[in-house]
Amino acid sequence: CIKIKVGRRSLKDDLDHLRNIRDHFPKDTTIRVDANRLWDLDQAQCFIDNAQGFNIEYLEEPTKNIGDIQYLQGMNIALDESLEEKSEAILYPQVTHIIIKPTLQGGKKGIDKWYSLAKQTNRTLIFSSTFESSLGIWHIGHLAASITKNCCHGLGTLRWFQTDLTNSPLLQHNNYLFLPKFPPIINFNHTKLEASG
Repeated sequence: CIKIKVGRRSLKDDLDHLRNIRDHFPKDTTIRVDANRLWDLDQAQCFIDNAQGFNIEYLEEPTKNIGDIQYLQGMNIALDESLEEKSEAILYPQVTHIIIKPTLQGGKKGIDKWYSLAKQTNRTLIFSSTFESSLGIWHIGHLAASITKNCCHGLGTLRWFQTDLTNSPLLQHNNYLFLPKFPPIINFNHTKLEASG
């Protein structure tokens, strides 16, 4: 599973980039595409029409106006940040995936809300990180593993950090995150903190 950001270039450039990526990975590799609400309805539909055959699992947050999603045809849609704006959009038949960031959901109560809604509406729940340390990712990873089975989650943000606050940062290799049984120990190394901040 690979996630690609689109919408910052022209549609042609995005499609060329996607085609290039598709050509460099095994055909059974699924692709998740995130437009970060950068397109209007026509741009999103044009992308969908021209991206058939790329094995795209879903298109995340395709349009500026969340209501436009109900008019899109031909691709599964995932909702993330716009869920807070218009949670009834989850009922659009195109929406097949709900992406939640547990750190932003207000703890167990917020996560339970989206888990219940995903279960009631037969949507796939995807967990995503918001630049947590290894300790935060460890918690989200174990939570995701306990709730969903055989699903790729978006927890690959550790590579953006130069250093970690734990003694034993989580290991990520070939897009797999290895979660130990016990959480990593926080190391309040003031030299490390000063050097990174």
